[in-house]
Amino acid sequence: MLKFSNENIKERKVVILFLHDSVGELFVTLPIFWFLKNYTDVEIYFVSHHSDILKRMNISKRYVEIMQEIGSFHFGNLKSIKLLAYLWLENNATIQMSCNLGARRIDRIYYSFLKKSSMVFFTHAFMLYPFNRIKNIAKNEELNKFIKSQFFSAYGTKSDLLILNSEESNYFLEKGWHSSSIHSIGAIGYSKDWLNYLFKLNILENEKDEKKPFTIFVPLRDSHKYYLTEDNYDYMINSLKEIFESYSNFNFVVKLHPRQKTREIFKTFSKYNNVSFSTNSPFELALKSDLSIGFWSSALTDSVAAGTPAIEFHRHEVPHPQLVKKEKKLISLNEYLGLCKGFDDVDLLKSFLSNINFDNLHALQKDQYEKLLNCYNLNRNYKNRLLEIFEALFEKASKANYEQKSEKSLFVLFKKIVIKFFSLPGRVFR
Repeated sequence: MLKFSNENIKERKVVILFLHDSVGELFVTLPIFWFLKNYTDVEIYFVSHHSDILKRMNISKRYVEIMQEIGSFHFGNLKSIKLLAYLWLENNATIQMSCNLGARRIDRIYYSFLKKSSMVFFTHAFMLYPFNRIKNIAKNEELNKFIKSQFFSAYGTKSDLLILNSEESNYFLEKGWHSSSIHSIGAIGYSKDWLNYLFKLNILENEKDEKKPFTIFVPLRDSHKYYLTEDNYDYMINSLKEIFESYSNFNFVVKLHPRQKTREIFKTFSKYNNVSFSTNSPFELALKSDLSIGFWSSALTDSVAAGTPAIEFHRHEVPHPQLVKKEKKLISLNEYLGLCKGFDDVDLLKSFLSNINFDNLHALQKDQYEKLLNCYNLNRNYKNRLLEIFEALFEKASKANYEQKSEKSLFVLFKKIVIKFFSLPGRVFR
């Protein structure tokens, strides 16, 4: 039910999240919203023009449950536009949040009606961008132009941006963002407080059961023009077949990438009795596994955060900013920072698997987890930092709301005139 703006009504704090097509968006934002709800009085709205967005994103029941606890759903064109009208008329300090990978129609509609200064973007999933101190970062001008055409052409760089570590700032400054618009918030979704709440247990005290069959979580990704050539993709898929066959005493749980050819992979791997498939979140799958072996993906750092050591099995060929040049090879930023152990040769990977035991896996996990805390900005007081960042963002949104009051007042005046002279019931405007 729509209500109308009243200057005497206390200004409310509102956050809108535009959902696009990846559950990684929720991995980043849902922990932020959960902390905000615990410490501030804020209303949260989840918005998409797709009425079936939760199904499209394949969101697990636990995430939907948390979303319902902390906010409300406004999915489909009618509901999302109705919410826009409601928010435009009310006295709100509104923050609009959207992933920085691309502009969508619903984002632009809201963006055009609500003040631009309240727009906040966040990075997709927990993939790190180049650190300021690393000098040998790979570059790809074609990819850089593509990103700008998808995002910066629609929004520019005047809005605010949440990044994972202040060490990433130069990358975004070079893209044109102003230093005052970049906020280092950390990977709140990797904090033990959030993960303990998500899983309803203490993840750091979740001991692996050595009596159960050794389980390996295998997150995949599809071939890609920049991130994985078709030849290298074929090599890695064939290598996995070899590994599944060689280690028949291991259990492998495969998670496909959302844009992967499902039928083809099922047909390729289903003949192995020790291979199963799952659509659960990488956090859930890693928590139940002893080791993660995956293609280049944020699922590997998700795994480390959940208490399981990670191996990256990937052949990097095309340069892009999340790779580092090292000894005439391209390796991922994650491997360079020690967040995962890297292999690009199946024989070397098999040699590693033949010699693993729970002691060296525990040592590997401990080392990777300590590095993760540093790289994702979780060693300091991340709760206070989060609250300080959003306090500043709400102040900015409040100023934008004040600038819109004259527009809203004209609409309210029009409503009063119509009701007085044409005796229309108030509910017509609600």
